[in-house]
Amino acid sequence: MKNLFFISFLRAREKKLADRIDLERMIGAVKIEESFKVLNDTDYAPFISGKSYNEIEEIIKDERRDLRKSLEVMGLDKETLDFIFLKDDLILLTKELKEIIFYKAEKENSLIKQYLDLIKEAKNRNFSNAFEIDLFLTNTYYKRAIDFCKRSGENNALPFFVDAYEIVKKSNPKNLRKRDEAIFKLEDGLIEKSKSEIAGIVPLLAFLIKKRRAEEAIRRIFASKKLGMETSKIQNIINSPIAS
Repeated sequence: MKNLFFISFLRAREKKLADRIDLERMIGAVKIEESFKVLNDTDYAPFISGKSYNEIEEIIKDERRDLRKSLEVMGLDKETLDFIFLKDDLILLTKELKEIIFYKAEKENSLIKQYLDLIKEAKNRNFSNAFEIDLFLTNTYYKRAIDFCKRSGENNALPFFVDAYEIVKKSNPKNLRKRDEAIFKLEDGLIEKSKSEIAGIVPLLAFLIKKRRAEEAIRRIFASKKLGMETSKIQNIINSPIAS
């Protein structure tokens, strides 16, 4: 069955994702250094040696690169591999694109080279603010996702992307929270569907959704800890649903 081997691999890896218990331990730790030690019990353990809580983003990036490389070495086809990590690429591209558009920065790296078509299109659109760039890349993600599902016959994943794209198309700066909450609910549905799937791309997408949610919670916890926020306030922050 398509992707069964990779689904098994990710389900095994999922057991090491930072879960609610890990997050509660991070929040409840008296010192931020103690919060950081909790990462030793998660899938980030191999990537924190020699680093501190000030390098959370680097740790997340290192783990993500390792995950992608592992799937590549295991033989996941390039089209599927590129697609399941497309959202991560576009998130990274957002900062690069804003610097190119608004600060006329001259940039050249592997990410820029991979998405030269998007860079060119963005330059031609004459964006006036950061929200327009965010929306452009978000729209790009869902349009490419729909196209991928249609081309590859991933019909179980297609309704999720169609519904999410409809939500995104109606969004504006005043209702972003409402948009994200709606997509969060769609993601919950995809995660639930993945539990009974033993083939296709849905379980791969569900794993990455859960991973991104854990990453965002970790970011919020350490950002809040650095500000000296109270435990109850940190709880409220990480409980706020933001779509992955």
